[in-house]
Amino acid sequence: MSGIVLCSCTTTGWEICNFLSDSGIKIDQIVSVKEDLAQRLNISNYKSLVDVSESYGIPLYYVNEYSMKNELDQNHFDDKRYDLMIICGWQRLIPGDILDTLKIGGIGIHGSSEFLPKNRGRSPQVWSLIEGKKLIQESQMNRLFLALSFFMGAVVLASNYLVQFPIKYYGLEEILTYGAFSYPVAFLITDLANRRYGKLIAKKIVYFGFFLGVLLTLYFSTNFSDLISIRIAIGSGTAFITAQLIDVQIFDKLRQKKWFIAPLTSSLVGSTIDTFIFFSISFYGTGINWISLSLGDLAVKIFVALVMLIPFRILMSSILDFSSLKKTISN
Repeated sequence: MSGIVLCSCTTTGWEICNFLSDSGIKIDQIVSVKEDLAQRLNISNYKSLVDVSESYGIPLYYVNEYSMKNELDQNHFDDKRYDLMIICGWQRLIPGDILDTLKIGGIGIHGSSEFLPKNRGRSPQVWSLIEGKKLIQESQMNRLFLALSFFMGAVVLASNYLVQFPIKYYGLEEILTYGAFSYPVAFLITDLANRRYGKLIAKKIVYFGFFLGVLLTLYFSTNFSDLISIRIAIGSGTAFITAQLIDVQIFDKLRQKKWFIAPLTSSLVGSTIDTFIFFSISFYGTGINWISLSLGDLAVKIFVALVMLIPFRILMSSILDFSSLKKTISN
């Protein structure tokens, strides 16, 4: 057997397993500790990995001894012959005989308040507390998450407002609105978040942007005495949440393909679904030629989706792409 084995029995290991799996990296085995053994040894921050094992279909192996210095555990690793071991929250040194069975080696992960090369060595979290350091990475993550979420809400608000105004040039008023140019930016935000942080964070940004966008739309651009205005708000929210979640799923499935396939395919499918849900809910039965408007709107969204590949490619160069790690391991 080959592949990646995650060796952990803590909350951090549980989170890493979820994150890597959602980011497209296959974990082939989880090595952990049973709850009764963890209680006897008083393992701090213990967390069972049964649920994440079942969610992603990852085989779970329980060690016979926490130190793994016994014949049964040694035989397990001799038989499996993993490529790479990720060790997180394992409060014992991994025996050398087990490390020798790994084709690539092991990666030890521990918490830190700062990025490498700072905080290397033993007990970095303890020293961070002693020195009063703050979690820089977490604060940066929170700021970026809020920035992307508010930007998403702003895009939804702008699109819902602009979709009410047809482009009155060159005879386009029957087939095109200004909203077609702003909305594809939402897919760029979702795809960048998906590429950098994985499916779970991308979904959180979608949900946050959805609620923020709906609230802003209701407050700023919805006339509650106008039925069409109310239908636009309902159609926008329904189309947005449906299309964005589908975009997240498609991108995640295609993330290992060539760089442009995932964002382009997910944006095209998402834009098509969004367009027809929105226009049908908002304008069906109103006398407005919503089919022509939706087709014109979709044509522009497809064009903008192609253009959005340029900033996606530029920004992707500064984003950690887990596909490179997976390719390295598979080779």
